[in-house]
Amino acid sequence: MKRCVIIIFFLFLSFSCSKKKIKDDSMKIKKNSKILKITNNNKFSTGNVIGTIKNSEITEASGITISLENPDHLWTHNDSGHDPILYLINSKNASYAGKVLLKDLKRGDWEDIAIGPSITGEEGNFLYVGDIGDNNSRRIIKKIYFFKEPNLMNSKNKTIEISDFKTIFFSMNDRVRDAEALMIDSNSKNIFIISKSKKKQYIYKLASNNINLNKEQIAKRIVELNLSNYNGKVTASDLSQDGNQCLIKTYNHIFYWEKTEEQDWEDILNNEPSLLNYQGEPKGEAICWSLNGNSFFTTTESKKEEERILYKYLKK
Repeated sequence: MKRCVIIIFFLFLSFSCSKKKIKDDSMKIKKNSKILKITNNNKFSTGNVIGTIKNSEITEASGITISLENPDHLWTHNDSGHDPILYLINSKNASYAGKVLLKDLKRGDWEDIAIGPSITGEEGNFLYVGDIGDNNSRRIIKKIYFFKEPNLMNSKNKTIEISDFKTIFFSMNDRVRDAEALMIDSNSKNIFIISKSKKKQYIYKLASNNINLNKEQIAKRIVELNLSNYNGKVTASDLSQDGNQCLIKTYNHIFYWEKTEEQDWEDILNNEPSLLNYQGEPKGEAICWSLNGNSFFTTTESKKEEERILYKYLKK
């Protein structure tokens, strides 16, 4: 009888501790789920028209990033249903400058692109292409392709094929979600993916020190945003090359965070951002920093040539 009483006591104690843990976790989630109080920030100008992207192949520009090997140029790509091609455009007038084809790769749902150091230790600058789109939230495994950035300015051939790209296969640690935003921290080499949802948005991290290309990786959810008051479907994001400024874009707004060298993005992105000036675009799904972080670019996924404008926003 005494033994039974002791067992019942420990079961009750265990249940009480579990209940307390659940309560504590729910309080934490509730705190992170509050609708963000966002203030306007006039740190950057409104968008200045750089030019119109007139290349007939670039019909749904879904992502852009700065080029480090081709000065004064940007890389862009189309959305799903197109060939696996990156296009190089001039950042001063939006003119076409060349393209790169990822050889023998099937069409996917490319949504964003980033540039940074190699997560596997090679020297040079690497492009990261996010095959992360999933409108129906059914793709458990998503992909990021990465390869060393080519220099087209010093090449006679303005169309090249790349076959030595590598692939990161990953899934999210909580559930299957659609995503359209990808960025890499040039300091930590961590990769961040942001889900697309009107109500709540989640930021996931692929830690570079745990990357294993031979097996599926797990992207850990680290931040829960709540941009529901801003029609918060996240369509693009980017980190500046110094790793201290962050842009997250929705169809109608641009959100901005900044940090010091000592701070960590996992903490900073839990803070309230500021709202930057934005030149409205039809289906604006692309954003990236300039090389020095004193300006940034946006463009649209519109199929109408007259609407495919490249904008530049200058720091005041």
